[in-house]
Amino acid sequence: MNDIINQETFKYTKKIAIVTINGYKYMVYTIPNFNNYILHASKMIKLNNIINLVEINNEEKNILREKYNIKNQVVFISTSSFIPRKRIDETIQAFIDANVKDSILLLLGTGSEYERLYNKYKEIKNIKFIGKTNNVIEYLQLSDVFVSTSESEGLPNGVLEAISVGVPVLISDISQHKEILETIPKVGRMYKLGETKELSQYISDYKNMIVLNDKDYIADTELNMIRMSEKYVNYYKKILDRKENAKIENQNK
Repeated sequence: MNDIINQETFKYTKKIAIVTINGYKYMVYTIPNFNNYILHASKMIKLNNIINLVEINNEEKNILREKYNIKNQVVFISTSSFIPRKRIDETIQAFIDANVKDSILLLLGTGSEYERLYNKYKEIKNIKFIGKTNNVIEYLQLSDVFVSTSESEGLPNGVLEAISVGVPVLISDISQHKEILETIPKVGRMYKLGETKELSQYISDYKNMIVLNDKDYIADTELNMIRMSEKYVNYYKKILDRKENAKIENQNK
């Protein structure tokens, strides 16, 4: 049945827009005989999710820190859901092992692992379980380093959000994260997934992390909002032009 549906779905497909190369790999993996319908990757067009830079200055950052009662601390942050594939345990343990002076780890989000991890680490004063919040961007803006230990992602929106507010990212070496750093390599570092010691060493080296993210550099990449918006507009203009030309041809017959 799935094959029949897919054949109908892709019978007249001329182009598929994806937001990551992994989107193509996912379809190949999950849809039976996908390449038979699409024929080859030239039918794919990559239209990245975009980064809208919303970086704040130090004065604004300090105001946010006062709002959330965070003073002169180095702030590490995770916005991942508390589910097994996000490996929050790995984030927490690496942070503890790094033992950075005057630091704090903010853990945003909820999920099936939340209660277990909260009960395990709640006595550690510089680990804060924020839970569900509507103020994710503000928390990111007051932070110094973003950490993601995820073992699997679709499109890593949390990573892109951190980059958009000027926070350098320390992320696992899964393919989705690699794709981001291949596009904008100067905004963060990768560690080998599961290597808590390596992650801990990078956390200890946070001072070199903080200088990584550069808004002028990001603005000159294909993930910049304006550049990618232009790419979207140009692509849709081509579609409309083809339709208009086909309409004129039919009228002249």
